[in-house]
Amino acid sequence: MIIPEPLLAKIPSVPDDPGCYLWKDAEGRVIYVGKAKHLRRRVASYVQRLDEHQPRTRRMLADAVDLEWLVAGSEIEALLTESMLIKELQPRYNVLLKDGKDYPLLAITREEFPRVFLTRDRNLAGADLLGPFPSAGDLQRATHFLQRAFRFRTCDLDLREDDPARRSFAPCLNWHIKRCSAPCTTRIGAAEYGEDIRALRAFVSGRGRGDLLDGLRARMRAAAGDLRFEDAARVRDQIQAIERLSERGRLADYREPAAPVIDIGAGMVALQQHLALVGRVGVVAQYARVVILGAPEVANRPVVVGRLLQPVGGQI
Repeated sequence: MIIPEPLLAKIPSVPDDPGCYLWKDAEGRVIYVGKAKHLRRRVASYVQRLDEHQPRTRRMLADAVDLEWLVAGSEIEALLTESMLIKELQPRYNVLLKDGKDYPLLAITREEFPRVFLTRDRNLAGADLLGPFPSAGDLQRATHFLQRAFRFRTCDLDLREDDPARRSFAPCLNWHIKRCSAPCTTRIGAAEYGEDIRALRAFVSGRGRGDLLDGLRARMRAAAGDLRFEDAARVRDQIQAIERLSERGRLADYREPAAPVIDIGAGMVALQQHLALVGRVGVVAQYARVVILGAPEVANRPVVVGRLLQPVGGQI
């Protein structure tokens, strides 16, 4: 397979910024849309070591005669732009994922306080679907940013603004870590929450960042003018999160850390050594650190206030 010379000549002029690239066929139709953190490196990788590509990629390159690109402000914005282009242009090499599954979508329910979650069900009832997105992992990481910025709920509670239980409901951890505005309580009303969801839709749908920020600033000023300072602070945080995208817009920044692996056996051995116990520790019912004034020999030493059971048959 030979790549056309005019196409090869274009590659050095591709910027090395985040964005989307579009391969076109001889009739000018877009046949594939992709995103990249570094556009030039990604595009150049297509024309290098052609025999190492998957058959599907080689077929796409055999049809490609032209290339266009769109620069984005961040990797997350490149992901959202890619989704919008795939939905609008329907490139034939973007139809299905390699594993044959449908592309993942971002679902926003039509409830009074809408929920936001990921799905592959294109026929999901009672929800508006945004997408498609080629990578479920990238969409999940982008959703972590979106949740920090727009603080939507992901729970399955049946919420209504006139529900008196909202006055005494305790918000979950997501509210405390600023991932949700707690519509399960009276901290936010349906109108304010709906404005946040509309801003989310505008951002995901690829509306210009400038227009979106202008709208958010107007909301912030209006809320402050009405003395709704909590609403104004929430919108201010949204503005700051979007403005920082160019600095922290990498999808890797929003990857969930791996769960720690705890070696219980090693911990029990360390506890036995620290307490100078004879024999292996069995069960620690309760463990606390105390400081006994006037007794330097035991000060700052761990004290077991529960039971220590000796193991049976050498088992912990």
